[in-house]
Amino acid sequence: KNIERAATDGSSERITDRYIMNDTLSVLIPFNYTRQETASEKDKKMHLIFLKDKKEGFIYSPYEASRFFKERQYVKDSIPDFSWELLPDTMTILKQKCFAAKTHFRGRDYVAFYAPSIPLSDGPWKFSGLPGLILKVSSLDDDKVNWIAERLETNYKGDIPIPDIAEYTNLTWGDFVRVYADGFKRYGKYVRSTRPETEGFKLSLMIPSVEIIYPGLHSGVGAEF
Repeated sequence: KNIERAATDGSSERITDRYIMNDTLSVLIPFNYTRQETASEKDKKMHLIFLKDKKEGFIYSPYEASRFFKERQYVKDSIPDFSWELLPDTMTILKQKCFAAKTHFRGRDYVAFYAPSIPLSDGPWKFSGLPGLILKVSSLDDDKVNWIAERLETNYKGDIPIPDIAEYTNLTWGDFVRVYADGFKRYGKYVRSTRPETEGFKLSLMIPSVEIIYPGLHSGVGAEF
């Protein structure tokens, strides 16, 4: 399956990515990767690719270098057991009759619509585990996360770019959460060191994120430091 999905991911920006899926793997082709048709292979490698390895049971999520990380890296995460609750609601997406299900995952409540007519137990990002391909997912608590399929292509014959995971630093999910939290603390300490001491003065930072790793940082009004 070759699927184009429009998505918002915690920010207000709308992007369109491609997912290529089969029985053993899923890859997300970033929108900025597909625009690099004439770029060199070195430039293309600058856009890391999300990989879901269903055979081994792991997900590899790319993270670019940021204020919290010194280098780009992959986070190795087990494919989640979402414990879906099936719902009676239905919706038609791309001519496919879809049924609703809901779940909670890493700080957010979600509702998904899956198509039993497409017998592939997969979906966008880390979502999977329903009796049909997931064509739409939305967060219920804040409406910050939305994925919806815009085009479906079966019997895809094109190339499937597989990232060379071994070229990059790999962290387990537990290590990633620890490094993320430590990075935020270091960043806060650095910012405060550049500001004059003022009684009652507070700084806060808010970073959009699908997974709420650091609750104050990724939800509400932001984390103070």
